[in-house]
Amino acid sequence: MEYAPSETLASLFRAQAAKTPDNIAVVFKDRQLTYRELNDLTDRLAAYLINKYHVQPEEAIGVMTDRSELMAVYPLAIMKAGAAYMPLDFTFPEERLKYMCQNANIRLILSEEDRVKQAMTGFKGEIFTAEDLHSLPSNNDRLPEPLPSQRFVILYTSGSTGRPKGVILEHHNIVNFCHWYIREVAITQDDRLLAFSNFGFDTHMMDIYPALFTGASVHILSSIS
Repeated sequence: MEYAPSETLASLFRAQAAKTPDNIAVVFKDRQLTYRELNDLTDRLAAYLINKYHVQPEEAIGVMTDRSELMAVYPLAIMKAGAAYMPLDFTFPEERLKYMCQNANIRLILSEEDRVKQAMTGFKGEIFTAEDLHSLPSNNDRLPEPLPSQRFVILYTSGSTGRPKGVILEHHNIVNFCHWYIREVAITQDDRLLAFSNFGFDTHMMDIYPALFTGASVHILSSIS
């Protein structure tokens, strides 16, 4: 695919938010965020991650959340901070979760309520919860611009052949895929796309990112109990 070599997930989303600020970006149940609101929220969270937790470029940050708009909020904020997010499925066995966190050197997890403490007892790192999103300070700092060669996500294999293995994707990997997917599916800013894939699998990226680069709306399917 042909595209500007400097493009990243963060830069593509910022550009789209500037084009369609009032379009609905993410919907979950009765909650929704416009592109302007999502861009502002993730900017403030990214700055908070850097200033409060001293997040470093390409550092792995855990994300443990149920299905909600946080599936878009947390990864975008982490990428804007220059780091990489790592989905943590709270339904996984505790031993697997602990191994993944130790293996990827996770010291910070973005989550909600007491989910981390319930899924992974004894986690010694820091936890940011969704309740704190409402009190984030405004941001006037210039955020770092991630490079296309920087990693933005770490996904772990099932471990069926032994220990789970972390797979790293860099920005240019998913940017290339998104350009192809947008063209093949002919996504426009008038479309509404359903996000139904498990957040722990790579297909969640197909559900979310192509839509957010075209001005479309992502409707996140709730968990089925």
